[in-house]
Order: sequence, then C-alpha cells, then structure tokens
Amino acid sequence: MLSAATMAPFLTTCAPLQKGFVRLASAGIGYGMMPQLQVGELMASGQLASVAPGYSLAVPLYWHFGAIAAH
Repeated sequence: MLSAATMAPFLTTCAPLQKGFVRLASAGIGYGMMPQLQVGELMASGQLASVAPGYSLAVPLYWHFGAIAAH
C-alpha cells in the first residue's frame, strides 16, 4: 500500500539555495512561496505563474547564516 511515508523520496526535491528553488519552479518541477522582489520579472514575463492568483501573504523575512568555528 502506498502512503506519504513510502512515497516521500519521490515527492521531495532539495534546493538548498533560493536561486535553485526559483530555477526548479520556473522549469515546472516545483512550486512554492517566493519573494516578489526576486521573481517579479519572471512573473511579468510568464516564466512563473501564480498558483493562487489575487492572493498574497506578507511574511517578514529574516536573513541568517551559520558559521562553523575552526579548531
């Protein structure tokens, strides 16, 4: 029997960088929330389309980075 747990390896894709995530979506491989500032031109050109036209969600963005200390 198929379940979400058994299909998970087939339903997920890892895009560790936002730029890669946008490339996957513009290639038709995925979808998700993306900052308007980053994808505005792609939306205007038709390379990306909204899956919920007329709906937006304002989310504050917090940029962070990790650092590994060398010993």
